[in-house]
Amino acid sequence: MSGNNSTTMEMEMKSLYEKKIEYPQIPQMRPVGVFENMYQLIMAYASYYQHITGAVLVTLLILGVILVLNLIAVISTKTPVAFSSITHDYTDVKYYSKFDLLLKDVDHWCLLGGNDDCTCDDPTMPLPGYNHHNWTKAWKKNREIARKDHGHVDVVFLGDQAIEAWNGRLSGIQLKSLKQVSKVFNDKFNNKNETELQGIALGIAGDTIANLYWRLMHGEMPEQLDPSVWWITIGGNDLAFGQCSEEVVILGILRIAELILDRRPSATIVINSLLPSRTQLKTMKKRRIKLDLWSSIQAINDQLKKFCEKNNVKYKFFDSTEIFFTEKLKSVDELKEEMKKKGKKSLTNKDTPSMKIELITNDGKLTPKGHIAWLNVINSELQRILTDELYIRWYEEGIMNDIDDLFDDSFTFTDDAQP
Repeated sequence: MSGNNSTTMEMEMKSLYEKKIEYPQIPQMRPVGVFENMYQLIMAYASYYQHITGAVLVTLLILGVILVLNLIAVISTKTPVAFSSITHDYTDVKYYSKFDLLLKDVDHWCLLGGNDDCTCDDPTMPLPGYNHHNWTKAWKKNREIARKDHGHVDVVFLGDQAIEAWNGRLSGIQLKSLKQVSKVFNDKFNNKNETELQGIALGIAGDTIANLYWRLMHGEMPEQLDPSVWWITIGGNDLAFGQCSEEVVILGILRIAELILDRRPSATIVINSLLPSRTQLKTMKKRRIKLDLWSSIQAINDQLKKFCEKNNVKYKFFDSTEIFFTEKLKSVDELKEEMKKKGKKSLTNKDTPSMKIELITNDGKLTPKGHIAWLNVINSELQRILTDELYIRWYEEGIMNDIDDLFDDSFTFTDDAQP
């Protein structure tokens, strides 16, 4: 009997241990709307003070609604920004400064001022772009292209999604919608039977200046890759998504240019203008107001252009802006003068012409037709740059003097032959 009880107890204990414990289910919390929250608060107040009449409740409810509507209006109101908040002149930065571009003198890190209300990466420090799961895949593809033996290469294009699209992909993924874009690029820069220009495109969608910096330090600038021209298109993501200040974007782009020139001192650096965008972004964190990017883009492009003009031995600025607008744009100085006459302190989208929607969207995304139009103009500009460089090299090597002498001898008149 005792043995039976012992066996039974062991079985019960075993069943207790093996029994799945059912924990009480925690109800899922749903978000409570502002109006619902206010209504419940008023009803709770009314239940506590029974003598409050229905009319008073209705009055409180109406006042609450008005308060919320005003709050929403303040949050969603577009606040135009000043035309340019660049406090320093970066056009005098010398291209031989040997990495002397630091952020210590930058007035503010974030686009709306201050240093905390943005997610801006330090563009002077290399940073891998693990912002999406295909980034490593895209970088490895770029590294493979850069290391490949291309023979003579005239130009290397560096940048973000705008450049990656020329390989027919975004974030490392081939897209059918970009097949025609890739074909046009290869016809112009990778077809030895039809053109003398040879080029490769190294871009990754979503990349910032710091990401491009890291890529150049890790495989996308191998020793054997030595083109005549390095073409840079970067900074748009820093401005739009990182919400970096104009000064930070400018310093970052110049740091990339400086790095390339330090490694390839005989090269020409072309800085492409930031592509146009009329996006009104909502700023992050504490400041929930809308932000116009157009004036910031113009201010950045203006500084980069002036920098290249002052250092035109090694730097060229390529302004692609007018390709995408319906009419000629006014210069920054002209716009500032116009603002002064009208007594305006800021610019909005109404102050600029319309963009060609068949080429580019309002938030700066190029259509396939936009890519092709841009590539056509780039091709012509590169032909001009390389021709100028050829003449300069001939002069330096004395070849042009021989050609001049040849022409002088060919067209020398004797006394009898002169009219």
